[in-house]
Amino acid sequence: MDDYELRPVWVDPAIRDFLIRKHNLGRQSDMALFSWLMFVGQQDHDDHDRTVVTQALIEQLYNTRATVSGTLSDWRTLTGIQVDVLGHRWIKHKATTVRITLPDDLASLIDTIGRTKQQDKPNKVDLVTGDRWTEYLERQHLEEQIRAQSRYMDTMLPSPTNPVIEYASSSRVRNTVKRFIRRNEDIAQAALDALPDEQRARARARYSVAASSLLSYRQVGNSPRIYPFGPNLVQVRKPVREAAFGGCWEVDLECCQPTIASTKWLVGSVQDILSGGPIWPQLASDMGVDEEKEKGRMKTCISATLFGGGTAKMVERIGGDDPEDFVRAYKAVPWVDDLFRARDIRLAEIVSVGGIVDAWGVEWGLRDVVGKSGHAAARSLMAREIQSWEQRIMLAGFRKVAEDSDLVMPCWIHDGAYLTTSHHKDREASKVDAVRTALEDEAHELGFTTMRAKKKPLGGSVMVN
Repeated sequence: MDDYELRPVWVDPAIRDFLIRKHNLGRQSDMALFSWLMFVGQQDHDDHDRTVVTQALIEQLYNTRATVSGTLSDWRTLTGIQVDVLGHRWIKHKATTVRITLPDDLASLIDTIGRTKQQDKPNKVDLVTGDRWTEYLERQHLEEQIRAQSRYMDTMLPSPTNPVIEYASSSRVRNTVKRFIRRNEDIAQAALDALPDEQRARARARYSVAASSLLSYRQVGNSPRIYPFGPNLVQVRKPVREAAFGGCWEVDLECCQPTIASTKWLVGSVQDILSGGPIWPQLASDMGVDEEKEKGRMKTCISATLFGGGTAKMVERIGGDDPEDFVRAYKAVPWVDDLFRARDIRLAEIVSVGGIVDAWGVEWGLRDVVGKSGHAAARSLMAREIQSWEQRIMLAGFRKVAEDSDLVMPCWIHDGAYLTTSHHKDREASKVDAVRTALEDEAHELGFTTMRAKKKPLGGSVMVN
């Protein structure tokens, strides 16, 4: 099955032997589940420490109709490795997500696996099968990923974002990504070294597989966005991703979704703040928190607000030592209360009329939402509405890239992208600025007059004008 392709993880034979001996991972199916949870499985889009596990995956690995929770419980008992089974999330509307917690000795070994470089691979074996590494075998795996993506593209539903999926799958983009990974390998490893202890082993594990995998994108149900598929460089920790693409430029839309929502919902207090710049300094000041330290949690709260989440969902998602107090301070901000009120009005309108019209004029009804009904379906449509405007603006930037044979877009991140040039480095900054301008022009023409696009170099040898 393409959806659950178990990509190879190359390890020292002694590490594989340790896992078999110490954690009873002698059966290939049990080792494959460990590889999925730790290295190659699809990450949750909201929380990258969670791995998506579906019934179909369990059936593929174990050839059984056993439940996800039952299988994971048995696996936990067998291996002594802690796995926390969490709730239903995004994928195919029937997924469980799992957070794996490693014992210290195993975390150290995983960190070692993640340091494997290309020149070390002749001495390695596949974690799951035990097969010895060969250049032919690795090339075979990559070619199968390319064929799988080609098969997928033949079955895509019509969507305005399909050209981005096709572009990202081109050999030109693949070769550009490969060049950056090879050139920035030591910088990326240094970024991994700098991560907090509790993040490092898993982040290095994910990076080691993502760096040798095809960076491809696919459609997701109930959303106009496209998402990276399988182990990928988009979903590695941001400092590591930026290091891996050092030498590129990042172009993105500042406060994209709050700008779209506050414009469409006529939230004047939020628009007033956005007219002077991003909302984060004002929100941090109003909450009495440190902006740099808490920006991630503030973004999570704003996202939950825009997409219909309540207090319990925010507390669950932001984590930290004081999630209840943090959310309480957030909800006490007057203009945040304005945003909540406007959101609830919009949700009621969607329920009343039975649907939305997206940024391209396509009608979506409550019955079009797969796997949801009632207010859950309305929340999904509200998210689709906001994201459709986001994607329509971003496509203006993509078209600018496609028009210039010198520009390459190696990475697409919903409301932003990484850009580089093939040849004319002396003109790179001006070419990137043309993309940034195209984004702003499109946003302003569509009525989002407070929308700003920004560009920044991602380390490396970028020429800045």
